[in-house]
Amino acid sequence: MTTSMPFNTEQFNSQLRTSWLARPLIYLPATSSTNDWASKYPARKLEHGTLVITDNQTHGKGQYHKNWQAEAGKNITCSVVLHPGRAQGIHLLTMTVALSCLDTFKGYTGLEGTIKWPNDIILDNKKIGGI
Repeated sequence: MTTSMPFNTEQFNSQLRTSWLARPLIYLPATSSTNDWASKYPARKLEHGTLVITDNQTHGKGQYHKNWQAEAGKNITCSVVLHPGRAQGIHLLTMTVALSCLDTFKGYTGLEGTIKWPNDIILDNKKIGGI
């Protein structure tokens, strides 16, 4: 069994190059679902762009009410809080994140990935994530 380090918020923040996205960052050591956690707060309580992130999500939800679990300490799951009046062009953010994931994985593994639109990241013929 391998152990991994918890998410390093200081390192993440030192590398962040955005003016509003992931600002602020809320790290949860464990949660049932980052989306459920964020949904418990009225939109006005969490700033536009807030990133809620964990490396131990126990009851994630996918499309079509599918449930999934992320193995603790081996995955990063997150939700971004966006206010409706300020979310113009959000589809561009989804595409940019998906393409950036492919570029990153290719840089680390040399493998060419694909995107199964609208949100699945496929690497080596396996779904490795969703946006």
